Amino acid sequence: MKTVLDAKDLVKTYHKGKSMLCAVDHVSLTIHQGECLGLVGESGSGKSTLARMITSLVESDQGTILLNGKVHMVFQNPQDSFDPRRTLGDGIMEVFRNHGVSKADAKQQMNKLLSIVELQSEMTSRYPHQVSGGQCQRAAIARAIAMHPDLVICDEATSALDVTVQAQIIRLLKKLQKESGISYLFISHDLALVQAMCSRVAVMHKGKIVEQGSVSKIIKHPRSDYTRTLINSAI
Repeated sequence: MKTVLDAKDLVKTYHKGKSMLCAVDHVSLTIHQGECLGLVGESGSGKSTLARMITSLVESDQGTILLNGKVHMVFQNPQDSFDPRRTLGDGIMEVFRNHGVSKADAKQQMNKLLSIVELQSEMTSRYPHQVSGGQCQRAAIARAIAMHPDLVICDEATSALDVTVQAQIIRLLKKLQKESGISYLFISHDLALVQAMCSRVAVMHKGKIVEQGSVSKIIKHPRSDYTRTLINSAI
């Protein structure tokens, strides 16, 4: 099976005055084609820093990241991920322009994307603040898959949405996974969402991966005290 991400011994340390924070502490992760790996942990555990290291938004202090293919990211707040001065359509079209796609071809491909993410074409003429959170996140997903990435990192991509819309986005992500073989790193603090979305899960605490394995095994037989605390708080 093709490996799309092989990250080994990643470290990221921040300095503030005389104090030092190790946000990511010797973390290793592997994701295979068509797989969804969940990454769970409380706020401040290092999940988002790790995601930004994988996408080169944050430079690693140590370790190696091997990506077999393209990677894109879907962020927590969909409205904030688009330029408020430009329409959703402009935001999606920019991806194609950056890759040298002609305007006519880009528009045609964008219309196909809108159909895939079940978004009405008239939404492309609206600004981020003019649409719902769910509609804006569908547009963000369309933008993320525009150039057919092998890996999409969803960083709390449903946490700003209500429960009903969360379920709709989860169904959409799983449909894309089934139809295209896309892989996900699904970052969340919500174990129920991870159970619905992922086959494997890694638990992160204070910058470290404290355990990882199949979702069902870790939920039923957690080895770490921290994992047990997470599970108990979700019940």
